[in-house]
Amino acid sequence: MSRLVLFIILMNLGIVKVLAQAENAQIRKGNKEFKKANFSNAQVKYTGALEKNPLSFGANYNLGNTAFVQKNYEEATKHFAEISQLNENASNLALANFNLGNSYMAQQKYQEAVQAYKTALKHNPDDYEAKYNLSYAQKKLKESQQNQQNQNKENQQDENKNENQQNKENNEEQNQEKQENQNQQNNENQNQNQPQKQKISPQDAQRLLKAIDEADKKVQQKLAKEKAKASKTKLEKDW
Repeated sequence: MSRLVLFIILMNLGIVKVLAQAENAQIRKGNKEFKKANFSNAQVKYTGALEKNPLSFGANYNLGNTAFVQKNYEEATKHFAEISQLNENASNLALANFNLGNSYMAQQKYQEAVQAYKTALKHNPDDYEAKYNLSYAQKKLKESQQNQQNQNKENQQDENKNENQQNKENNEEQNQEKQENQNQQNNENQNQNQPQKQKISPQDAQRLLKAIDEADKKVQQKLAKEKAKASKTKLEKDW
């Protein structure tokens, strides 16, 4: 038998009997339904007893048991917590806090379960089952805290990893932007150092062409004179 199963079996499902006549009949009817596992019918009867006495320890306790066996642990917790602080005898308070601890355990609320079992032992120090469940709850609480610490550590590592990756990406983006700016600056400097084509007006272009034509005519005239001179000199020699 595993400890978890043993923990569930340790749930005290004893039916509390009360002497108050106004509520006693309803509780007796509820007990009969509970023993036949007719939990819905039992709940109706116990609720009827609460209408007679809202602070009824027996009705609240048995309603808590009924909710627990139906795995309605929050509802069970509500009933056991309500009667765990009543001005009852030590035995009843020990039972209420013991089952309150069981309800918290079923919800994995280990810190609250530890406190409930300690309170149960305060009212009944010799309760072996409460001692066992307290030890078990403390073990589960320690495991839960350790798991939470490990999870927090993993989350922190993931955050650091993501932050480092983001920083890396930002640095790469900044370096790329810096390189692009540098390339642009280099291109601008190179363009500035290259000779720039000068634009001239149509009038200047016409004057330039006219000057070229005149220069060409002078060259042609000079060449013609030199050719004529050369021919004359040759005739004189032949003569």
